[in-house]
Amino acid sequence: MEENVTDTKVVTKSLNKVNEYDDITNNYKFEKSTGQIPPHHDVHIDMEISQTLKVGNDLHVILKASNQSNRPRTLAV
Repeated sequence: MEENVTDTKVVTKSLNKVNEYDDITNNYKFEKSTGQIPPHHDVHIDMEISQTLKVGNDLHVILKASNQSNRPRTLAV
C-alpha cells in the first residue's frame, strides 16, 4: 500500500455493469483523513514451486513462514 501518491487509482472491470469499471482504490490505499494505521507485516511467507511442473501433474508447494514478531502466530493451510 502506498501513501501520499497523487492521481493513482485502482480500477477493475465491473461485474454489474457492461463496459464500465469500479473504482476500488480505497481497498488498497489509505485516505489521509481516516487516521488508519497501516498494517504491520510481521510474518514473512515464501512460496516455492517446482519449475518443471507439467499439465496434469500434482502441484507441490513449499511454504516457508518466518514469524518476525515476539508474539505467537498460527498458520492454517
